[in-house]
Amino acid sequence: MKNNKSFRLGWAFAALCLLSFGIFANIADAQETKCPFADDSVILYSSPTTLAKAGCAMNDAVGFQEELALVNQFLDKADSEVAKAYEKDDFPKKQYDYLSEVLRKASGQDSFVRSILVSYFKYVDCVVVAAELPESIDDIKSKGVEGLSLTLVFNANPGDLDPRKYLESEDLEILKEDDSTLIGKIRIRDGAEIKATIYFGGTILKDVDKYVIVVGSKANVEKKIERFQKTSEFVTKRLDVEGLVQENIIKETVFAKAAGFISEKDPLTDPRAKIAVDVLSKIKGVKTRAFASKDGFKKEVVAEIADETSAQSYVDLANGSLAAVKLVATSQESLTAEQKLGLEVAGKVVFKRDGSNFVANSEVSAEQIKAFLKIAKERIGK
Repeated sequence: MKNNKSFRLGWAFAALCLLSFGIFANIADAQETKCPFADDSVILYSSPTTLAKAGCAMNDAVGFQEELALVNQFLDKADSEVAKAYEKDDFPKKQYDYLSEVLRKASGQDSFVRSILVSYFKYVDCVVVAAELPESIDDIKSKGVEGLSLTLVFNANPGDLDPRKYLESEDLEILKEDDSTLIGKIRIRDGAEIKATIYFGGTILKDVDKYVIVVGSKANVEKKIERFQKTSEFVTKRLDVEGLVQENIIKETVFAKAAGFISEKDPLTDPRAKIAVDVLSKIKGVKTRAFASKDGFKKEVVAEIADETSAQSYVDLANGSLAAVKLVATSQESLTAEQKLGLEVAGKVVFKRDGSNFVANSEVSAEQIKAFLKIAKERIGK
């Protein structure tokens, strides 16, 4: 392991690069530890490493050789464009040379573009984009993206990345550092003018050999870093689920505030506004999860509804809409390959009620993905 100074400062550079592209141990003070995302109303989770493993298994099962050959053509072209840009006077050669060396060493790839992709899918266990919603529409205008945060969890120490070799000293300010934690800010400039300030924090995740970086407002970063030092449950709970590549959580407050925003903007004498407010006010939360394996993808949507009657109404409406789509599609004299594939996928969608929950399940097989990619390749060829 690198020295602590290099390790701690390495968080800053890792945060900038990726932007561009339980119970306390002390029983005497024991209390419930808050999830790092407890205050967020929207939580969008994905796992690059899980997706990469599933993609490899899928490729072994059905073979995407032709499709991968096309992808490699695009990557070669991207590398060529980077090489051309490198020759221009305003290209950041020093930064590129340093970043290129680090990524190529980490990925084992000579191609700069491939080194970025391989490093991302090899070392980033999860990415979480989260948002704390403002109280009113006016707060959105005044606070902007203050409530947003980006969290990345690495399965390897990112301390080899040293921001002192990339950033000028006046653009990097360390606000707090110790043996395991770093909090600081990066100033983004356009010439002499400071356009934005990005706060970041990094620490070792509690009880597991993983490292977390949080980017956002100063208050958001400090809060999440402190909580990640006390609990790793959010991360480990999801990484332990076989094939879970994505989970999106939208809490009740989102729908309540959306209903409030509509009420503020449109008088409820407007029938459409009244219907929208009524529908939104009955949704108590939505969770979507996607799973990947050698067989393809499966997706589940669970919406918690205020009562069973409303939940059944949503199921009936969804089933009716799906039946209508199928009827219109099958009534055509001839269907394109794309339409046939769409109907095949739609045929596997199931809507049902589970208590007061509205549940939707769908799946796309590896063979169907291969067929879709074949259609996409033919369209690109035209």
